[in-house]
Amino acid sequence: MPSSSYWPDFLTPDVGPDGLDAGLDAVVSTPRARVARELDRLTSRSGAPSWGAELATGSSEARTLLRDHLRSYFSAALAPRWDDVGRQVAIEHTRLMGVLRTGGPEALLSSLQPFASWRSSDRVLEARYPVPIDVHLRGRGLRLIPSWFCCAAPVVLADAELPPVLVYPLPHQPPPVADPGALAKLLGPTRARVLATITVATSTATIQGRTGISASQVSRHTGVLAANGLVLQACHAGRIFYSRTPLGNSLVASTFG
Repeated sequence: MPSSSYWPDFLTPDVGPDGLDAGLDAVVSTPRARVARELDRLTSRSGAPSWGAELATGSSEARTLLRDHLRSYFSAALAPRWDDVGRQVAIEHTRLMGVLRTGGPEALLSSLQPFASWRSSDRVLEARYPVPIDVHLRGRGLRLIPSWFCCAAPVVLADAELPPVLVYPLPHQPPPVADPGALAKLLGPTRARVLATITVATSTATIQGRTGISASQVSRHTGVLAANGLVLQACHAGRIFYSRTPLGNSLVASTFG
């Protein structure tokens, strides 16, 4: 997409927390007339992109290609950072909800500085924006979307008939410093060592050899870990093997990764 003061709204569909597939489905199922109208508007601002003409005709091949490229780009450029993106959005959501519950809507809107300022006297939220634009709620709610990818200034949808949103830059915070003792503080030192020792199909004997605890202790600690969804256990020919679950992997990765 060219750098422009206008961005086609159909490329940022309102699918809430439903994820990538729901977003891609919404993009490729946009009515042809709307796609053509928004690409025409882009053309008048900065020239149409090379893929725009076929999309505007409703070509299924062009829409499939767009879906595939969006998915490929996500996998290559965004998926490796997605956990961190989600963590920082969740932190901002926690901040917003805290301000809302303790100070109400006006305190929430006032907390959006420096990207936007709330004028309580005339009930106007004013934001730095590249072009002059007024958004009138007309009794509709305003959805605030903190965005990892929004830079410098907030963004609104160009179509005034769409649900009002304000996308604003999310402060990029460094990830927390790994604490080697964090897992032990949570689970206890012995159980933490057991969880860290288990990878995929780890045997009881391997756990004993690496932790120095007895078979009965292994059974007791792995039982607690399994009951809390951190490990899976399987039996074969009288032997027990253990594997960490995704939740168990996340706990170990956040400590040692």
